[in-house]
Amino acid sequence: MVKVKIIKPPYISHEMKLANLLDIPVVYSLWQAPFYKQKVYHLVNYLKTANRSLRVLDLGCGPGTNIGFFAWHHYTGVDLSLEYIQSIEKASDRVLICSDVNTFLDQDESTYDLILINSLMHHLDTTQVNDLLSKLPARLNPNAVVFIFDLVLPSRFSIPTILARLDRGNFPRKYHEWADIFTSFLSRLEQERYYLKLGPIKLWEMIYFKGVAK
Repeated sequence: MVKVKIIKPPYISHEMKLANLLDIPVVYSLWQAPFYKQKVYHLVNYLKTANRSLRVLDLGCGPGTNIGFFAWHHYTGVDLSLEYIQSIEKASDRVLICSDVNTFLDQDESTYDLILINSLMHHLDTTQVNDLLSKLPARLNPNAVVFIFDLVLPSRFSIPTILARLDRGNFPRKYHEWADIFTSFLSRLEQERYYLKLGPIKLWEMIYFKGVAK
């Protein structure tokens, strides 16, 4: 049986949805479609080597943008947007939670083999990010990994700088700032700076981080 749980569901006014089209699940999915495989190719490569079904936690799962990669795994998705959660196709191996991620982690006692945080933390201030990352080690099984992908604010003015400033998230950070935050709570296995591109044009600068509990 599919489990959909709501923890303190957010109130989203009609005016907010009109003002921000990306809050509409289908619009967000179409916006992400040309780039999402570029964004998470490290994760895709990792899953190709997985020889067992994993318990996966997707924090800030949006309207199921990454869910297709976890068809053979036990998946829990958490997002603040009730519209996003309700738009995700239901299946028996999926648990969908409408909640602030920190509220969820305060209440959740489950452990996971893989935690994914994809383009969430540039929406969170420093206190919220530190709170989130500090809770992850207790949610990791032995040999579990954390995959993080997030938006970088470039040091030099460029198209990626403009797009980072225009993003809905108010807290894009410079590459070294992200790296310092992540390694304060997790041991680094891999890290990379890369770009999301449309043809040869660099549109967004990103950081990829793969870590484990210290």
